[in-house]
Amino acid sequence: MSHSAGFIAHPSPAVRAKLTLRAELRGLLAAGLKAIFFPIVELADGMIVGHEGLTRFADGSSPQLRFEQARDVGMSLALETAAIEGAIANAEQLPISSWLSLNVSPRLLLSPPDSLITALQAAPRPLVLELVEYEVVADYEALRQAQRQLAMQLPTAPGWALDDIGASFAGLAHLLELPATYIKLDRSLINNLEVDQRRQALVRALAVFGEQVQSTLIAEGVETEEQRQLLLRLGVRLGQGYLFWRPPPN
Repeated sequence: MSHSAGFIAHPSPAVRAKLTLRAELRGLLAAGLKAIFFPIVELADGMIVGHEGLTRFADGSSPQLRFEQARDVGMSLALETAAIEGAIANAEQLPISSWLSLNVSPRLLLSPPDSLITALQAAPRPLVLELVEYEVVADYEALRQAQRQLAMQLPTAPGWALDDIGASFAGLAHLLELPATYIKLDRSLINNLEVDQRRQALVRALAVFGEQVQSTLIAEGVETEEQRQLLLRLGVRLGQGYLFWRPPPN
C-alpha cells in the first residue's frame, strides 16, 4: 500500500504569505481607491494648471508599499487600473480647466488596452499620463506604438510626462527614446539646489533640452521661495511641492 495515499500537501509559508497578501489587496480593491490631488503650478505666479492624482488606501497603508506588493504577487495591473479609476472619480471637484496627471507604468501601457481605455474615457478633462520610472523598458518602439494606439482610441489625445528624471540612469533613456509633453525633475535634483552648482548646471541643461524638444519642465519637491526663484532663472516654468501645498496625512 502506498504511504502517500490520503496525503494532503500544505502550502509553504511563502505561498501562504502570498495568498494572504493577494487577499488583502483584493479587499482594498473591493473597498475602492481614493485619491488626493497635488497641484502643479506656474512658478512665476502660483497659478494652478494641473493636478497629480496620488492614490490613498482605506487602511492608511503606504501607496509605494502596496504597489510594490502588487507587483510581487502579480496584481500590479489591476491595482494601477483601479488607482486611475479612483483618481478620475475623485477629481470631480477640481476645476475643469486644469489637467489631471495620472501615473501609468510601461507594463500597463503594453498590456491589452481595454480596461485602461475604459478608465481614461471616463475623464471629462485633459489628461497627462506620467510614465513611472521603476521598470526597465526593453522595447521602446513597442512602447511608442502603444502610446500612439492609446491616443487614437481616446476622444482627446493625452499629454505625456516622464516622471522622476534625475533619479536614475533609466530616466536618461526615457528622455532620448520617448516623446514627452512634460519632463518632471526629481526632487533629488531640487534638494540643495540653492547651494549646489552641479545641480544648477544640470537643471539648466535639462531646460535647454526641453526647449529644443518642445517639452515643458516641472520641478518636483519645491519647498522654498529661494528654490522657486532660482528655478525660474534656470528656465523651469512649472513646479509642485510643499511651498504651494501640503498633502494631508494618509
